[in-house]
Amino acid sequence: MSSVTPLTFSRAQVGTWMTMGEEAYEMLRGAILGGALDPGQRLRINDICRVSGMSRMPVREALAGLQRIGLVEMSPRHMARVAELSEADLKDVFDARLSLEVAAIAAAARNPDEGDIASAREWLERLQVALDGDDLALALKAHAAFHFALYGALSSRWLIRVVEPLWFSSERYVQAFVGSGAALLEAERDEHERLFAACERGDSEFAATL
Repeated sequence: MSSVTPLTFSRAQVGTWMTMGEEAYEMLRGAILGGALDPGQRLRINDICRVSGMSRMPVREALAGLQRIGLVEMSPRHMARVAELSEADLKDVFDARLSLEVAAIAAAARNPDEGDIASAREWLERLQVALDGDDLALALKAHAAFHFALYGALSSRWLIRVVEPLWFSSERYVQAFVGSGAALLEAERDEHERLFAACERGDSEFAATL
């Protein structure tokens, strides 16, 4: 991380209801997905603590969580860096996500849960508000939360655990190579509405095509 760190977010952006470790995780994940932290950039714990006002323990917890979903790499000496991007990894990530996500959304749509549907509706509304307000950070957070709310009906916790790292790794490639995640999310507005409607009515076949 550079001496003048790009982590210019505040803890208020991620909400006070989270644990300190969860707040640190959300802040760093947002910075990586949004491109504020570059591939290969070293993540110095002391710098993160200074900018965020957090202690070392929650920051270490956050880095461990980000390592589990493939956004952070740890060296043998426990130095953390933002994971590198590559063409081969891009293809691997998207192929795996496509095959698993289709199965996941179809399975979830077959057994819609009222609470999960309500949560997905709320996050979809937040996504639309964020896009209207040009708030990319909130849009990315709401986009992910919307999809994972729909996955909430899955009986397999393992499928969600496998999809999660693929999801966030692929979203990072979108930010890096498409150039504007907001523009892509804007283009997908109708698709998200159709996906929500399909899951709400239990139409697994249609949901799997979106």
